[in-house]
Amino acid sequence: DMHAPYKAGYALRVGSGQSVSVFGTLVRSDGSPVELSTGTAYQPDDTSRRITIFTNAKGRFGAEGLSPGHWVIDVDTNEAPTRFSFDVPKGTEGLYRAGELRPIGELRR
Repeated sequence: DMHAPYKAGYALRVGSGQSVSVFGTLVRSDGSPVELSTGTAYQPDDTSRRITIFTNAKGRFGAEGLSPGHWVIDVDTNEAPTRFSFDVPKGTEGLYRAGELRPIGELRR
């Protein structure tokens, strides 16, 4: 509940552009799943907002609170830190299926 003072009010922003939930599968270059790993998803032009993700035994992940645009996922696998990327199309709302994501490169430790 909100109670504005007499002859005054509040300006509220309701909702967010970060309403997309994404799920997909992370796989290595050889096609094997990136199992039981953690990582972070972020937009390269806004690295201040990071979303933690983790994979299950089959490499599947889910992330909430994303927005349309280009996203990068950095995962610290047992072999080497690995980077994946995907794009959430403009106008996407709700659920987005990213499908199978393959690495775009290994990161330096």
